[in-house]
Amino acid sequence: MYQKKKTISCFSLLKKFAFLTKTELNLQFTSFSVSEWIIFVVVIISFCIQIGIYIGLFTKIKFYKPVISDKKKEPVSVIICSRNEGNNLKQNLPLILSQNYPEYEVIVVNDGSEDDTDLILSVIKNKYPNFYYTTIPADKKFVHAKKLAINIGIKAAKYNHLLFTDADCYPTSNDWISEMMNGFNNEQKELVIGYSPFEKQKGLLNIFIRYDAFWNAVQYLSFAIKGKAFMGVGRNMAYTKNLYHSIKGFSKHLYLSSGDDDLFINQAANKTNTSVVLSINSHMITQPETRFSDWHRQKSRHISTSPHYKTNNKTKILLEITTRQLLWMALIYSIFFPNFAWFFGGALTLKLFIQMIILRGAAKTLDEGKIYWAALFFDFTLPLFLFIFHIENQFRSKQVKWK
Repeated sequence: MYQKKKTISCFSLLKKFAFLTKTELNLQFTSFSVSEWIIFVVVIISFCIQIGIYIGLFTKIKFYKPVISDKKKEPVSVIICSRNEGNNLKQNLPLILSQNYPEYEVIVVNDGSEDDTDLILSVIKNKYPNFYYTTIPADKKFVHAKKLAINIGIKAAKYNHLLFTDADCYPTSNDWISEMMNGFNNEQKELVIGYSPFEKQKGLLNIFIRYDAFWNAVQYLSFAIKGKAFMGVGRNMAYTKNLYHSIKGFSKHLYLSSGDDDLFINQAANKTNTSVVLSINSHMITQPETRFSDWHRQKSRHISTSPHYKTNNKTKILLEITTRQLLWMALIYSIFFPNFAWFFGGALTLKLFIQMIILRGAAKTLDEGKIYWAALFFDFTLPLFLFIFHIENQFRSKQVKWK
């Protein structure tokens, strides 16, 4: 009997609490001004867009299943452009020249190096018969970007299939070429986008750089899997000579110092000719910058090409960033105007919870460990850095830089 009264009493208290809470919320909603209602609706829309993007798009990496083909592996020319990277070439080239692949050549374009690159390349040439290199003499009067070196490398290549990377990169396995060439699994495929993470080192800057690269990859790889590729990185991508010549190479953006990778893909990729390779053995590890100023310079150069993306690509990228920042700004707003604190805090918490689950799946697929936790620290701050860099680019000298 006692237990029954206690149960009824607890039920009554819960019912009363729910009634008072509902009454309080009704009073709170009815007291909103027009501007508060506008903010409230904007936050709801931003939340829905964010969740839609994460669930509808960014889950594709986790569940991606590449098409396996028994198509004969085509011979391939691996092209590396280098300037003043003799030590990196000495360390990384042997890993590329000893790949498990039936027929391939490696071409290094030494673009005006002032270190001992030529000497290092000549020594390596004596050890590997499938290695070739050419040198562009240094000329201070003729300043050119990396695109010239790439074009020379493509002209020197004897095979139709071209695979690109940089001197400061090394493959995760001896099957790198084989894995990347799997992307050409049928006659329609002319462009293959791979993944190139930064090497894990100590320090907050390294975490920041690695997360930035991971987050960018989640975006461009997800879009590519969906058949709407808009960019990739020149450290790990492949395409055919036929495709390069069909769009007249870099002619449409030759005046820009950057864009040999992302603008090329933005122009050349379509729903049928592009494939994605995500296997761990296909990754190309990149040595990260160790100073913020160097990363700043590198990132600013990459950002300079984004205004030249196709309009629909720019719209999609801007939509994700804008709605994400609106949710964070709403939380900041609620600190000063607490009427919304319970809702804005809950919406952002739920968004972060879903985001972490999806990024965890992507990190597992891309073998990035627990880098997804960095989203809790950089989800709001990273776009601020990129915005500042974009503004700086508007006032920076347009002088051509190689890399």
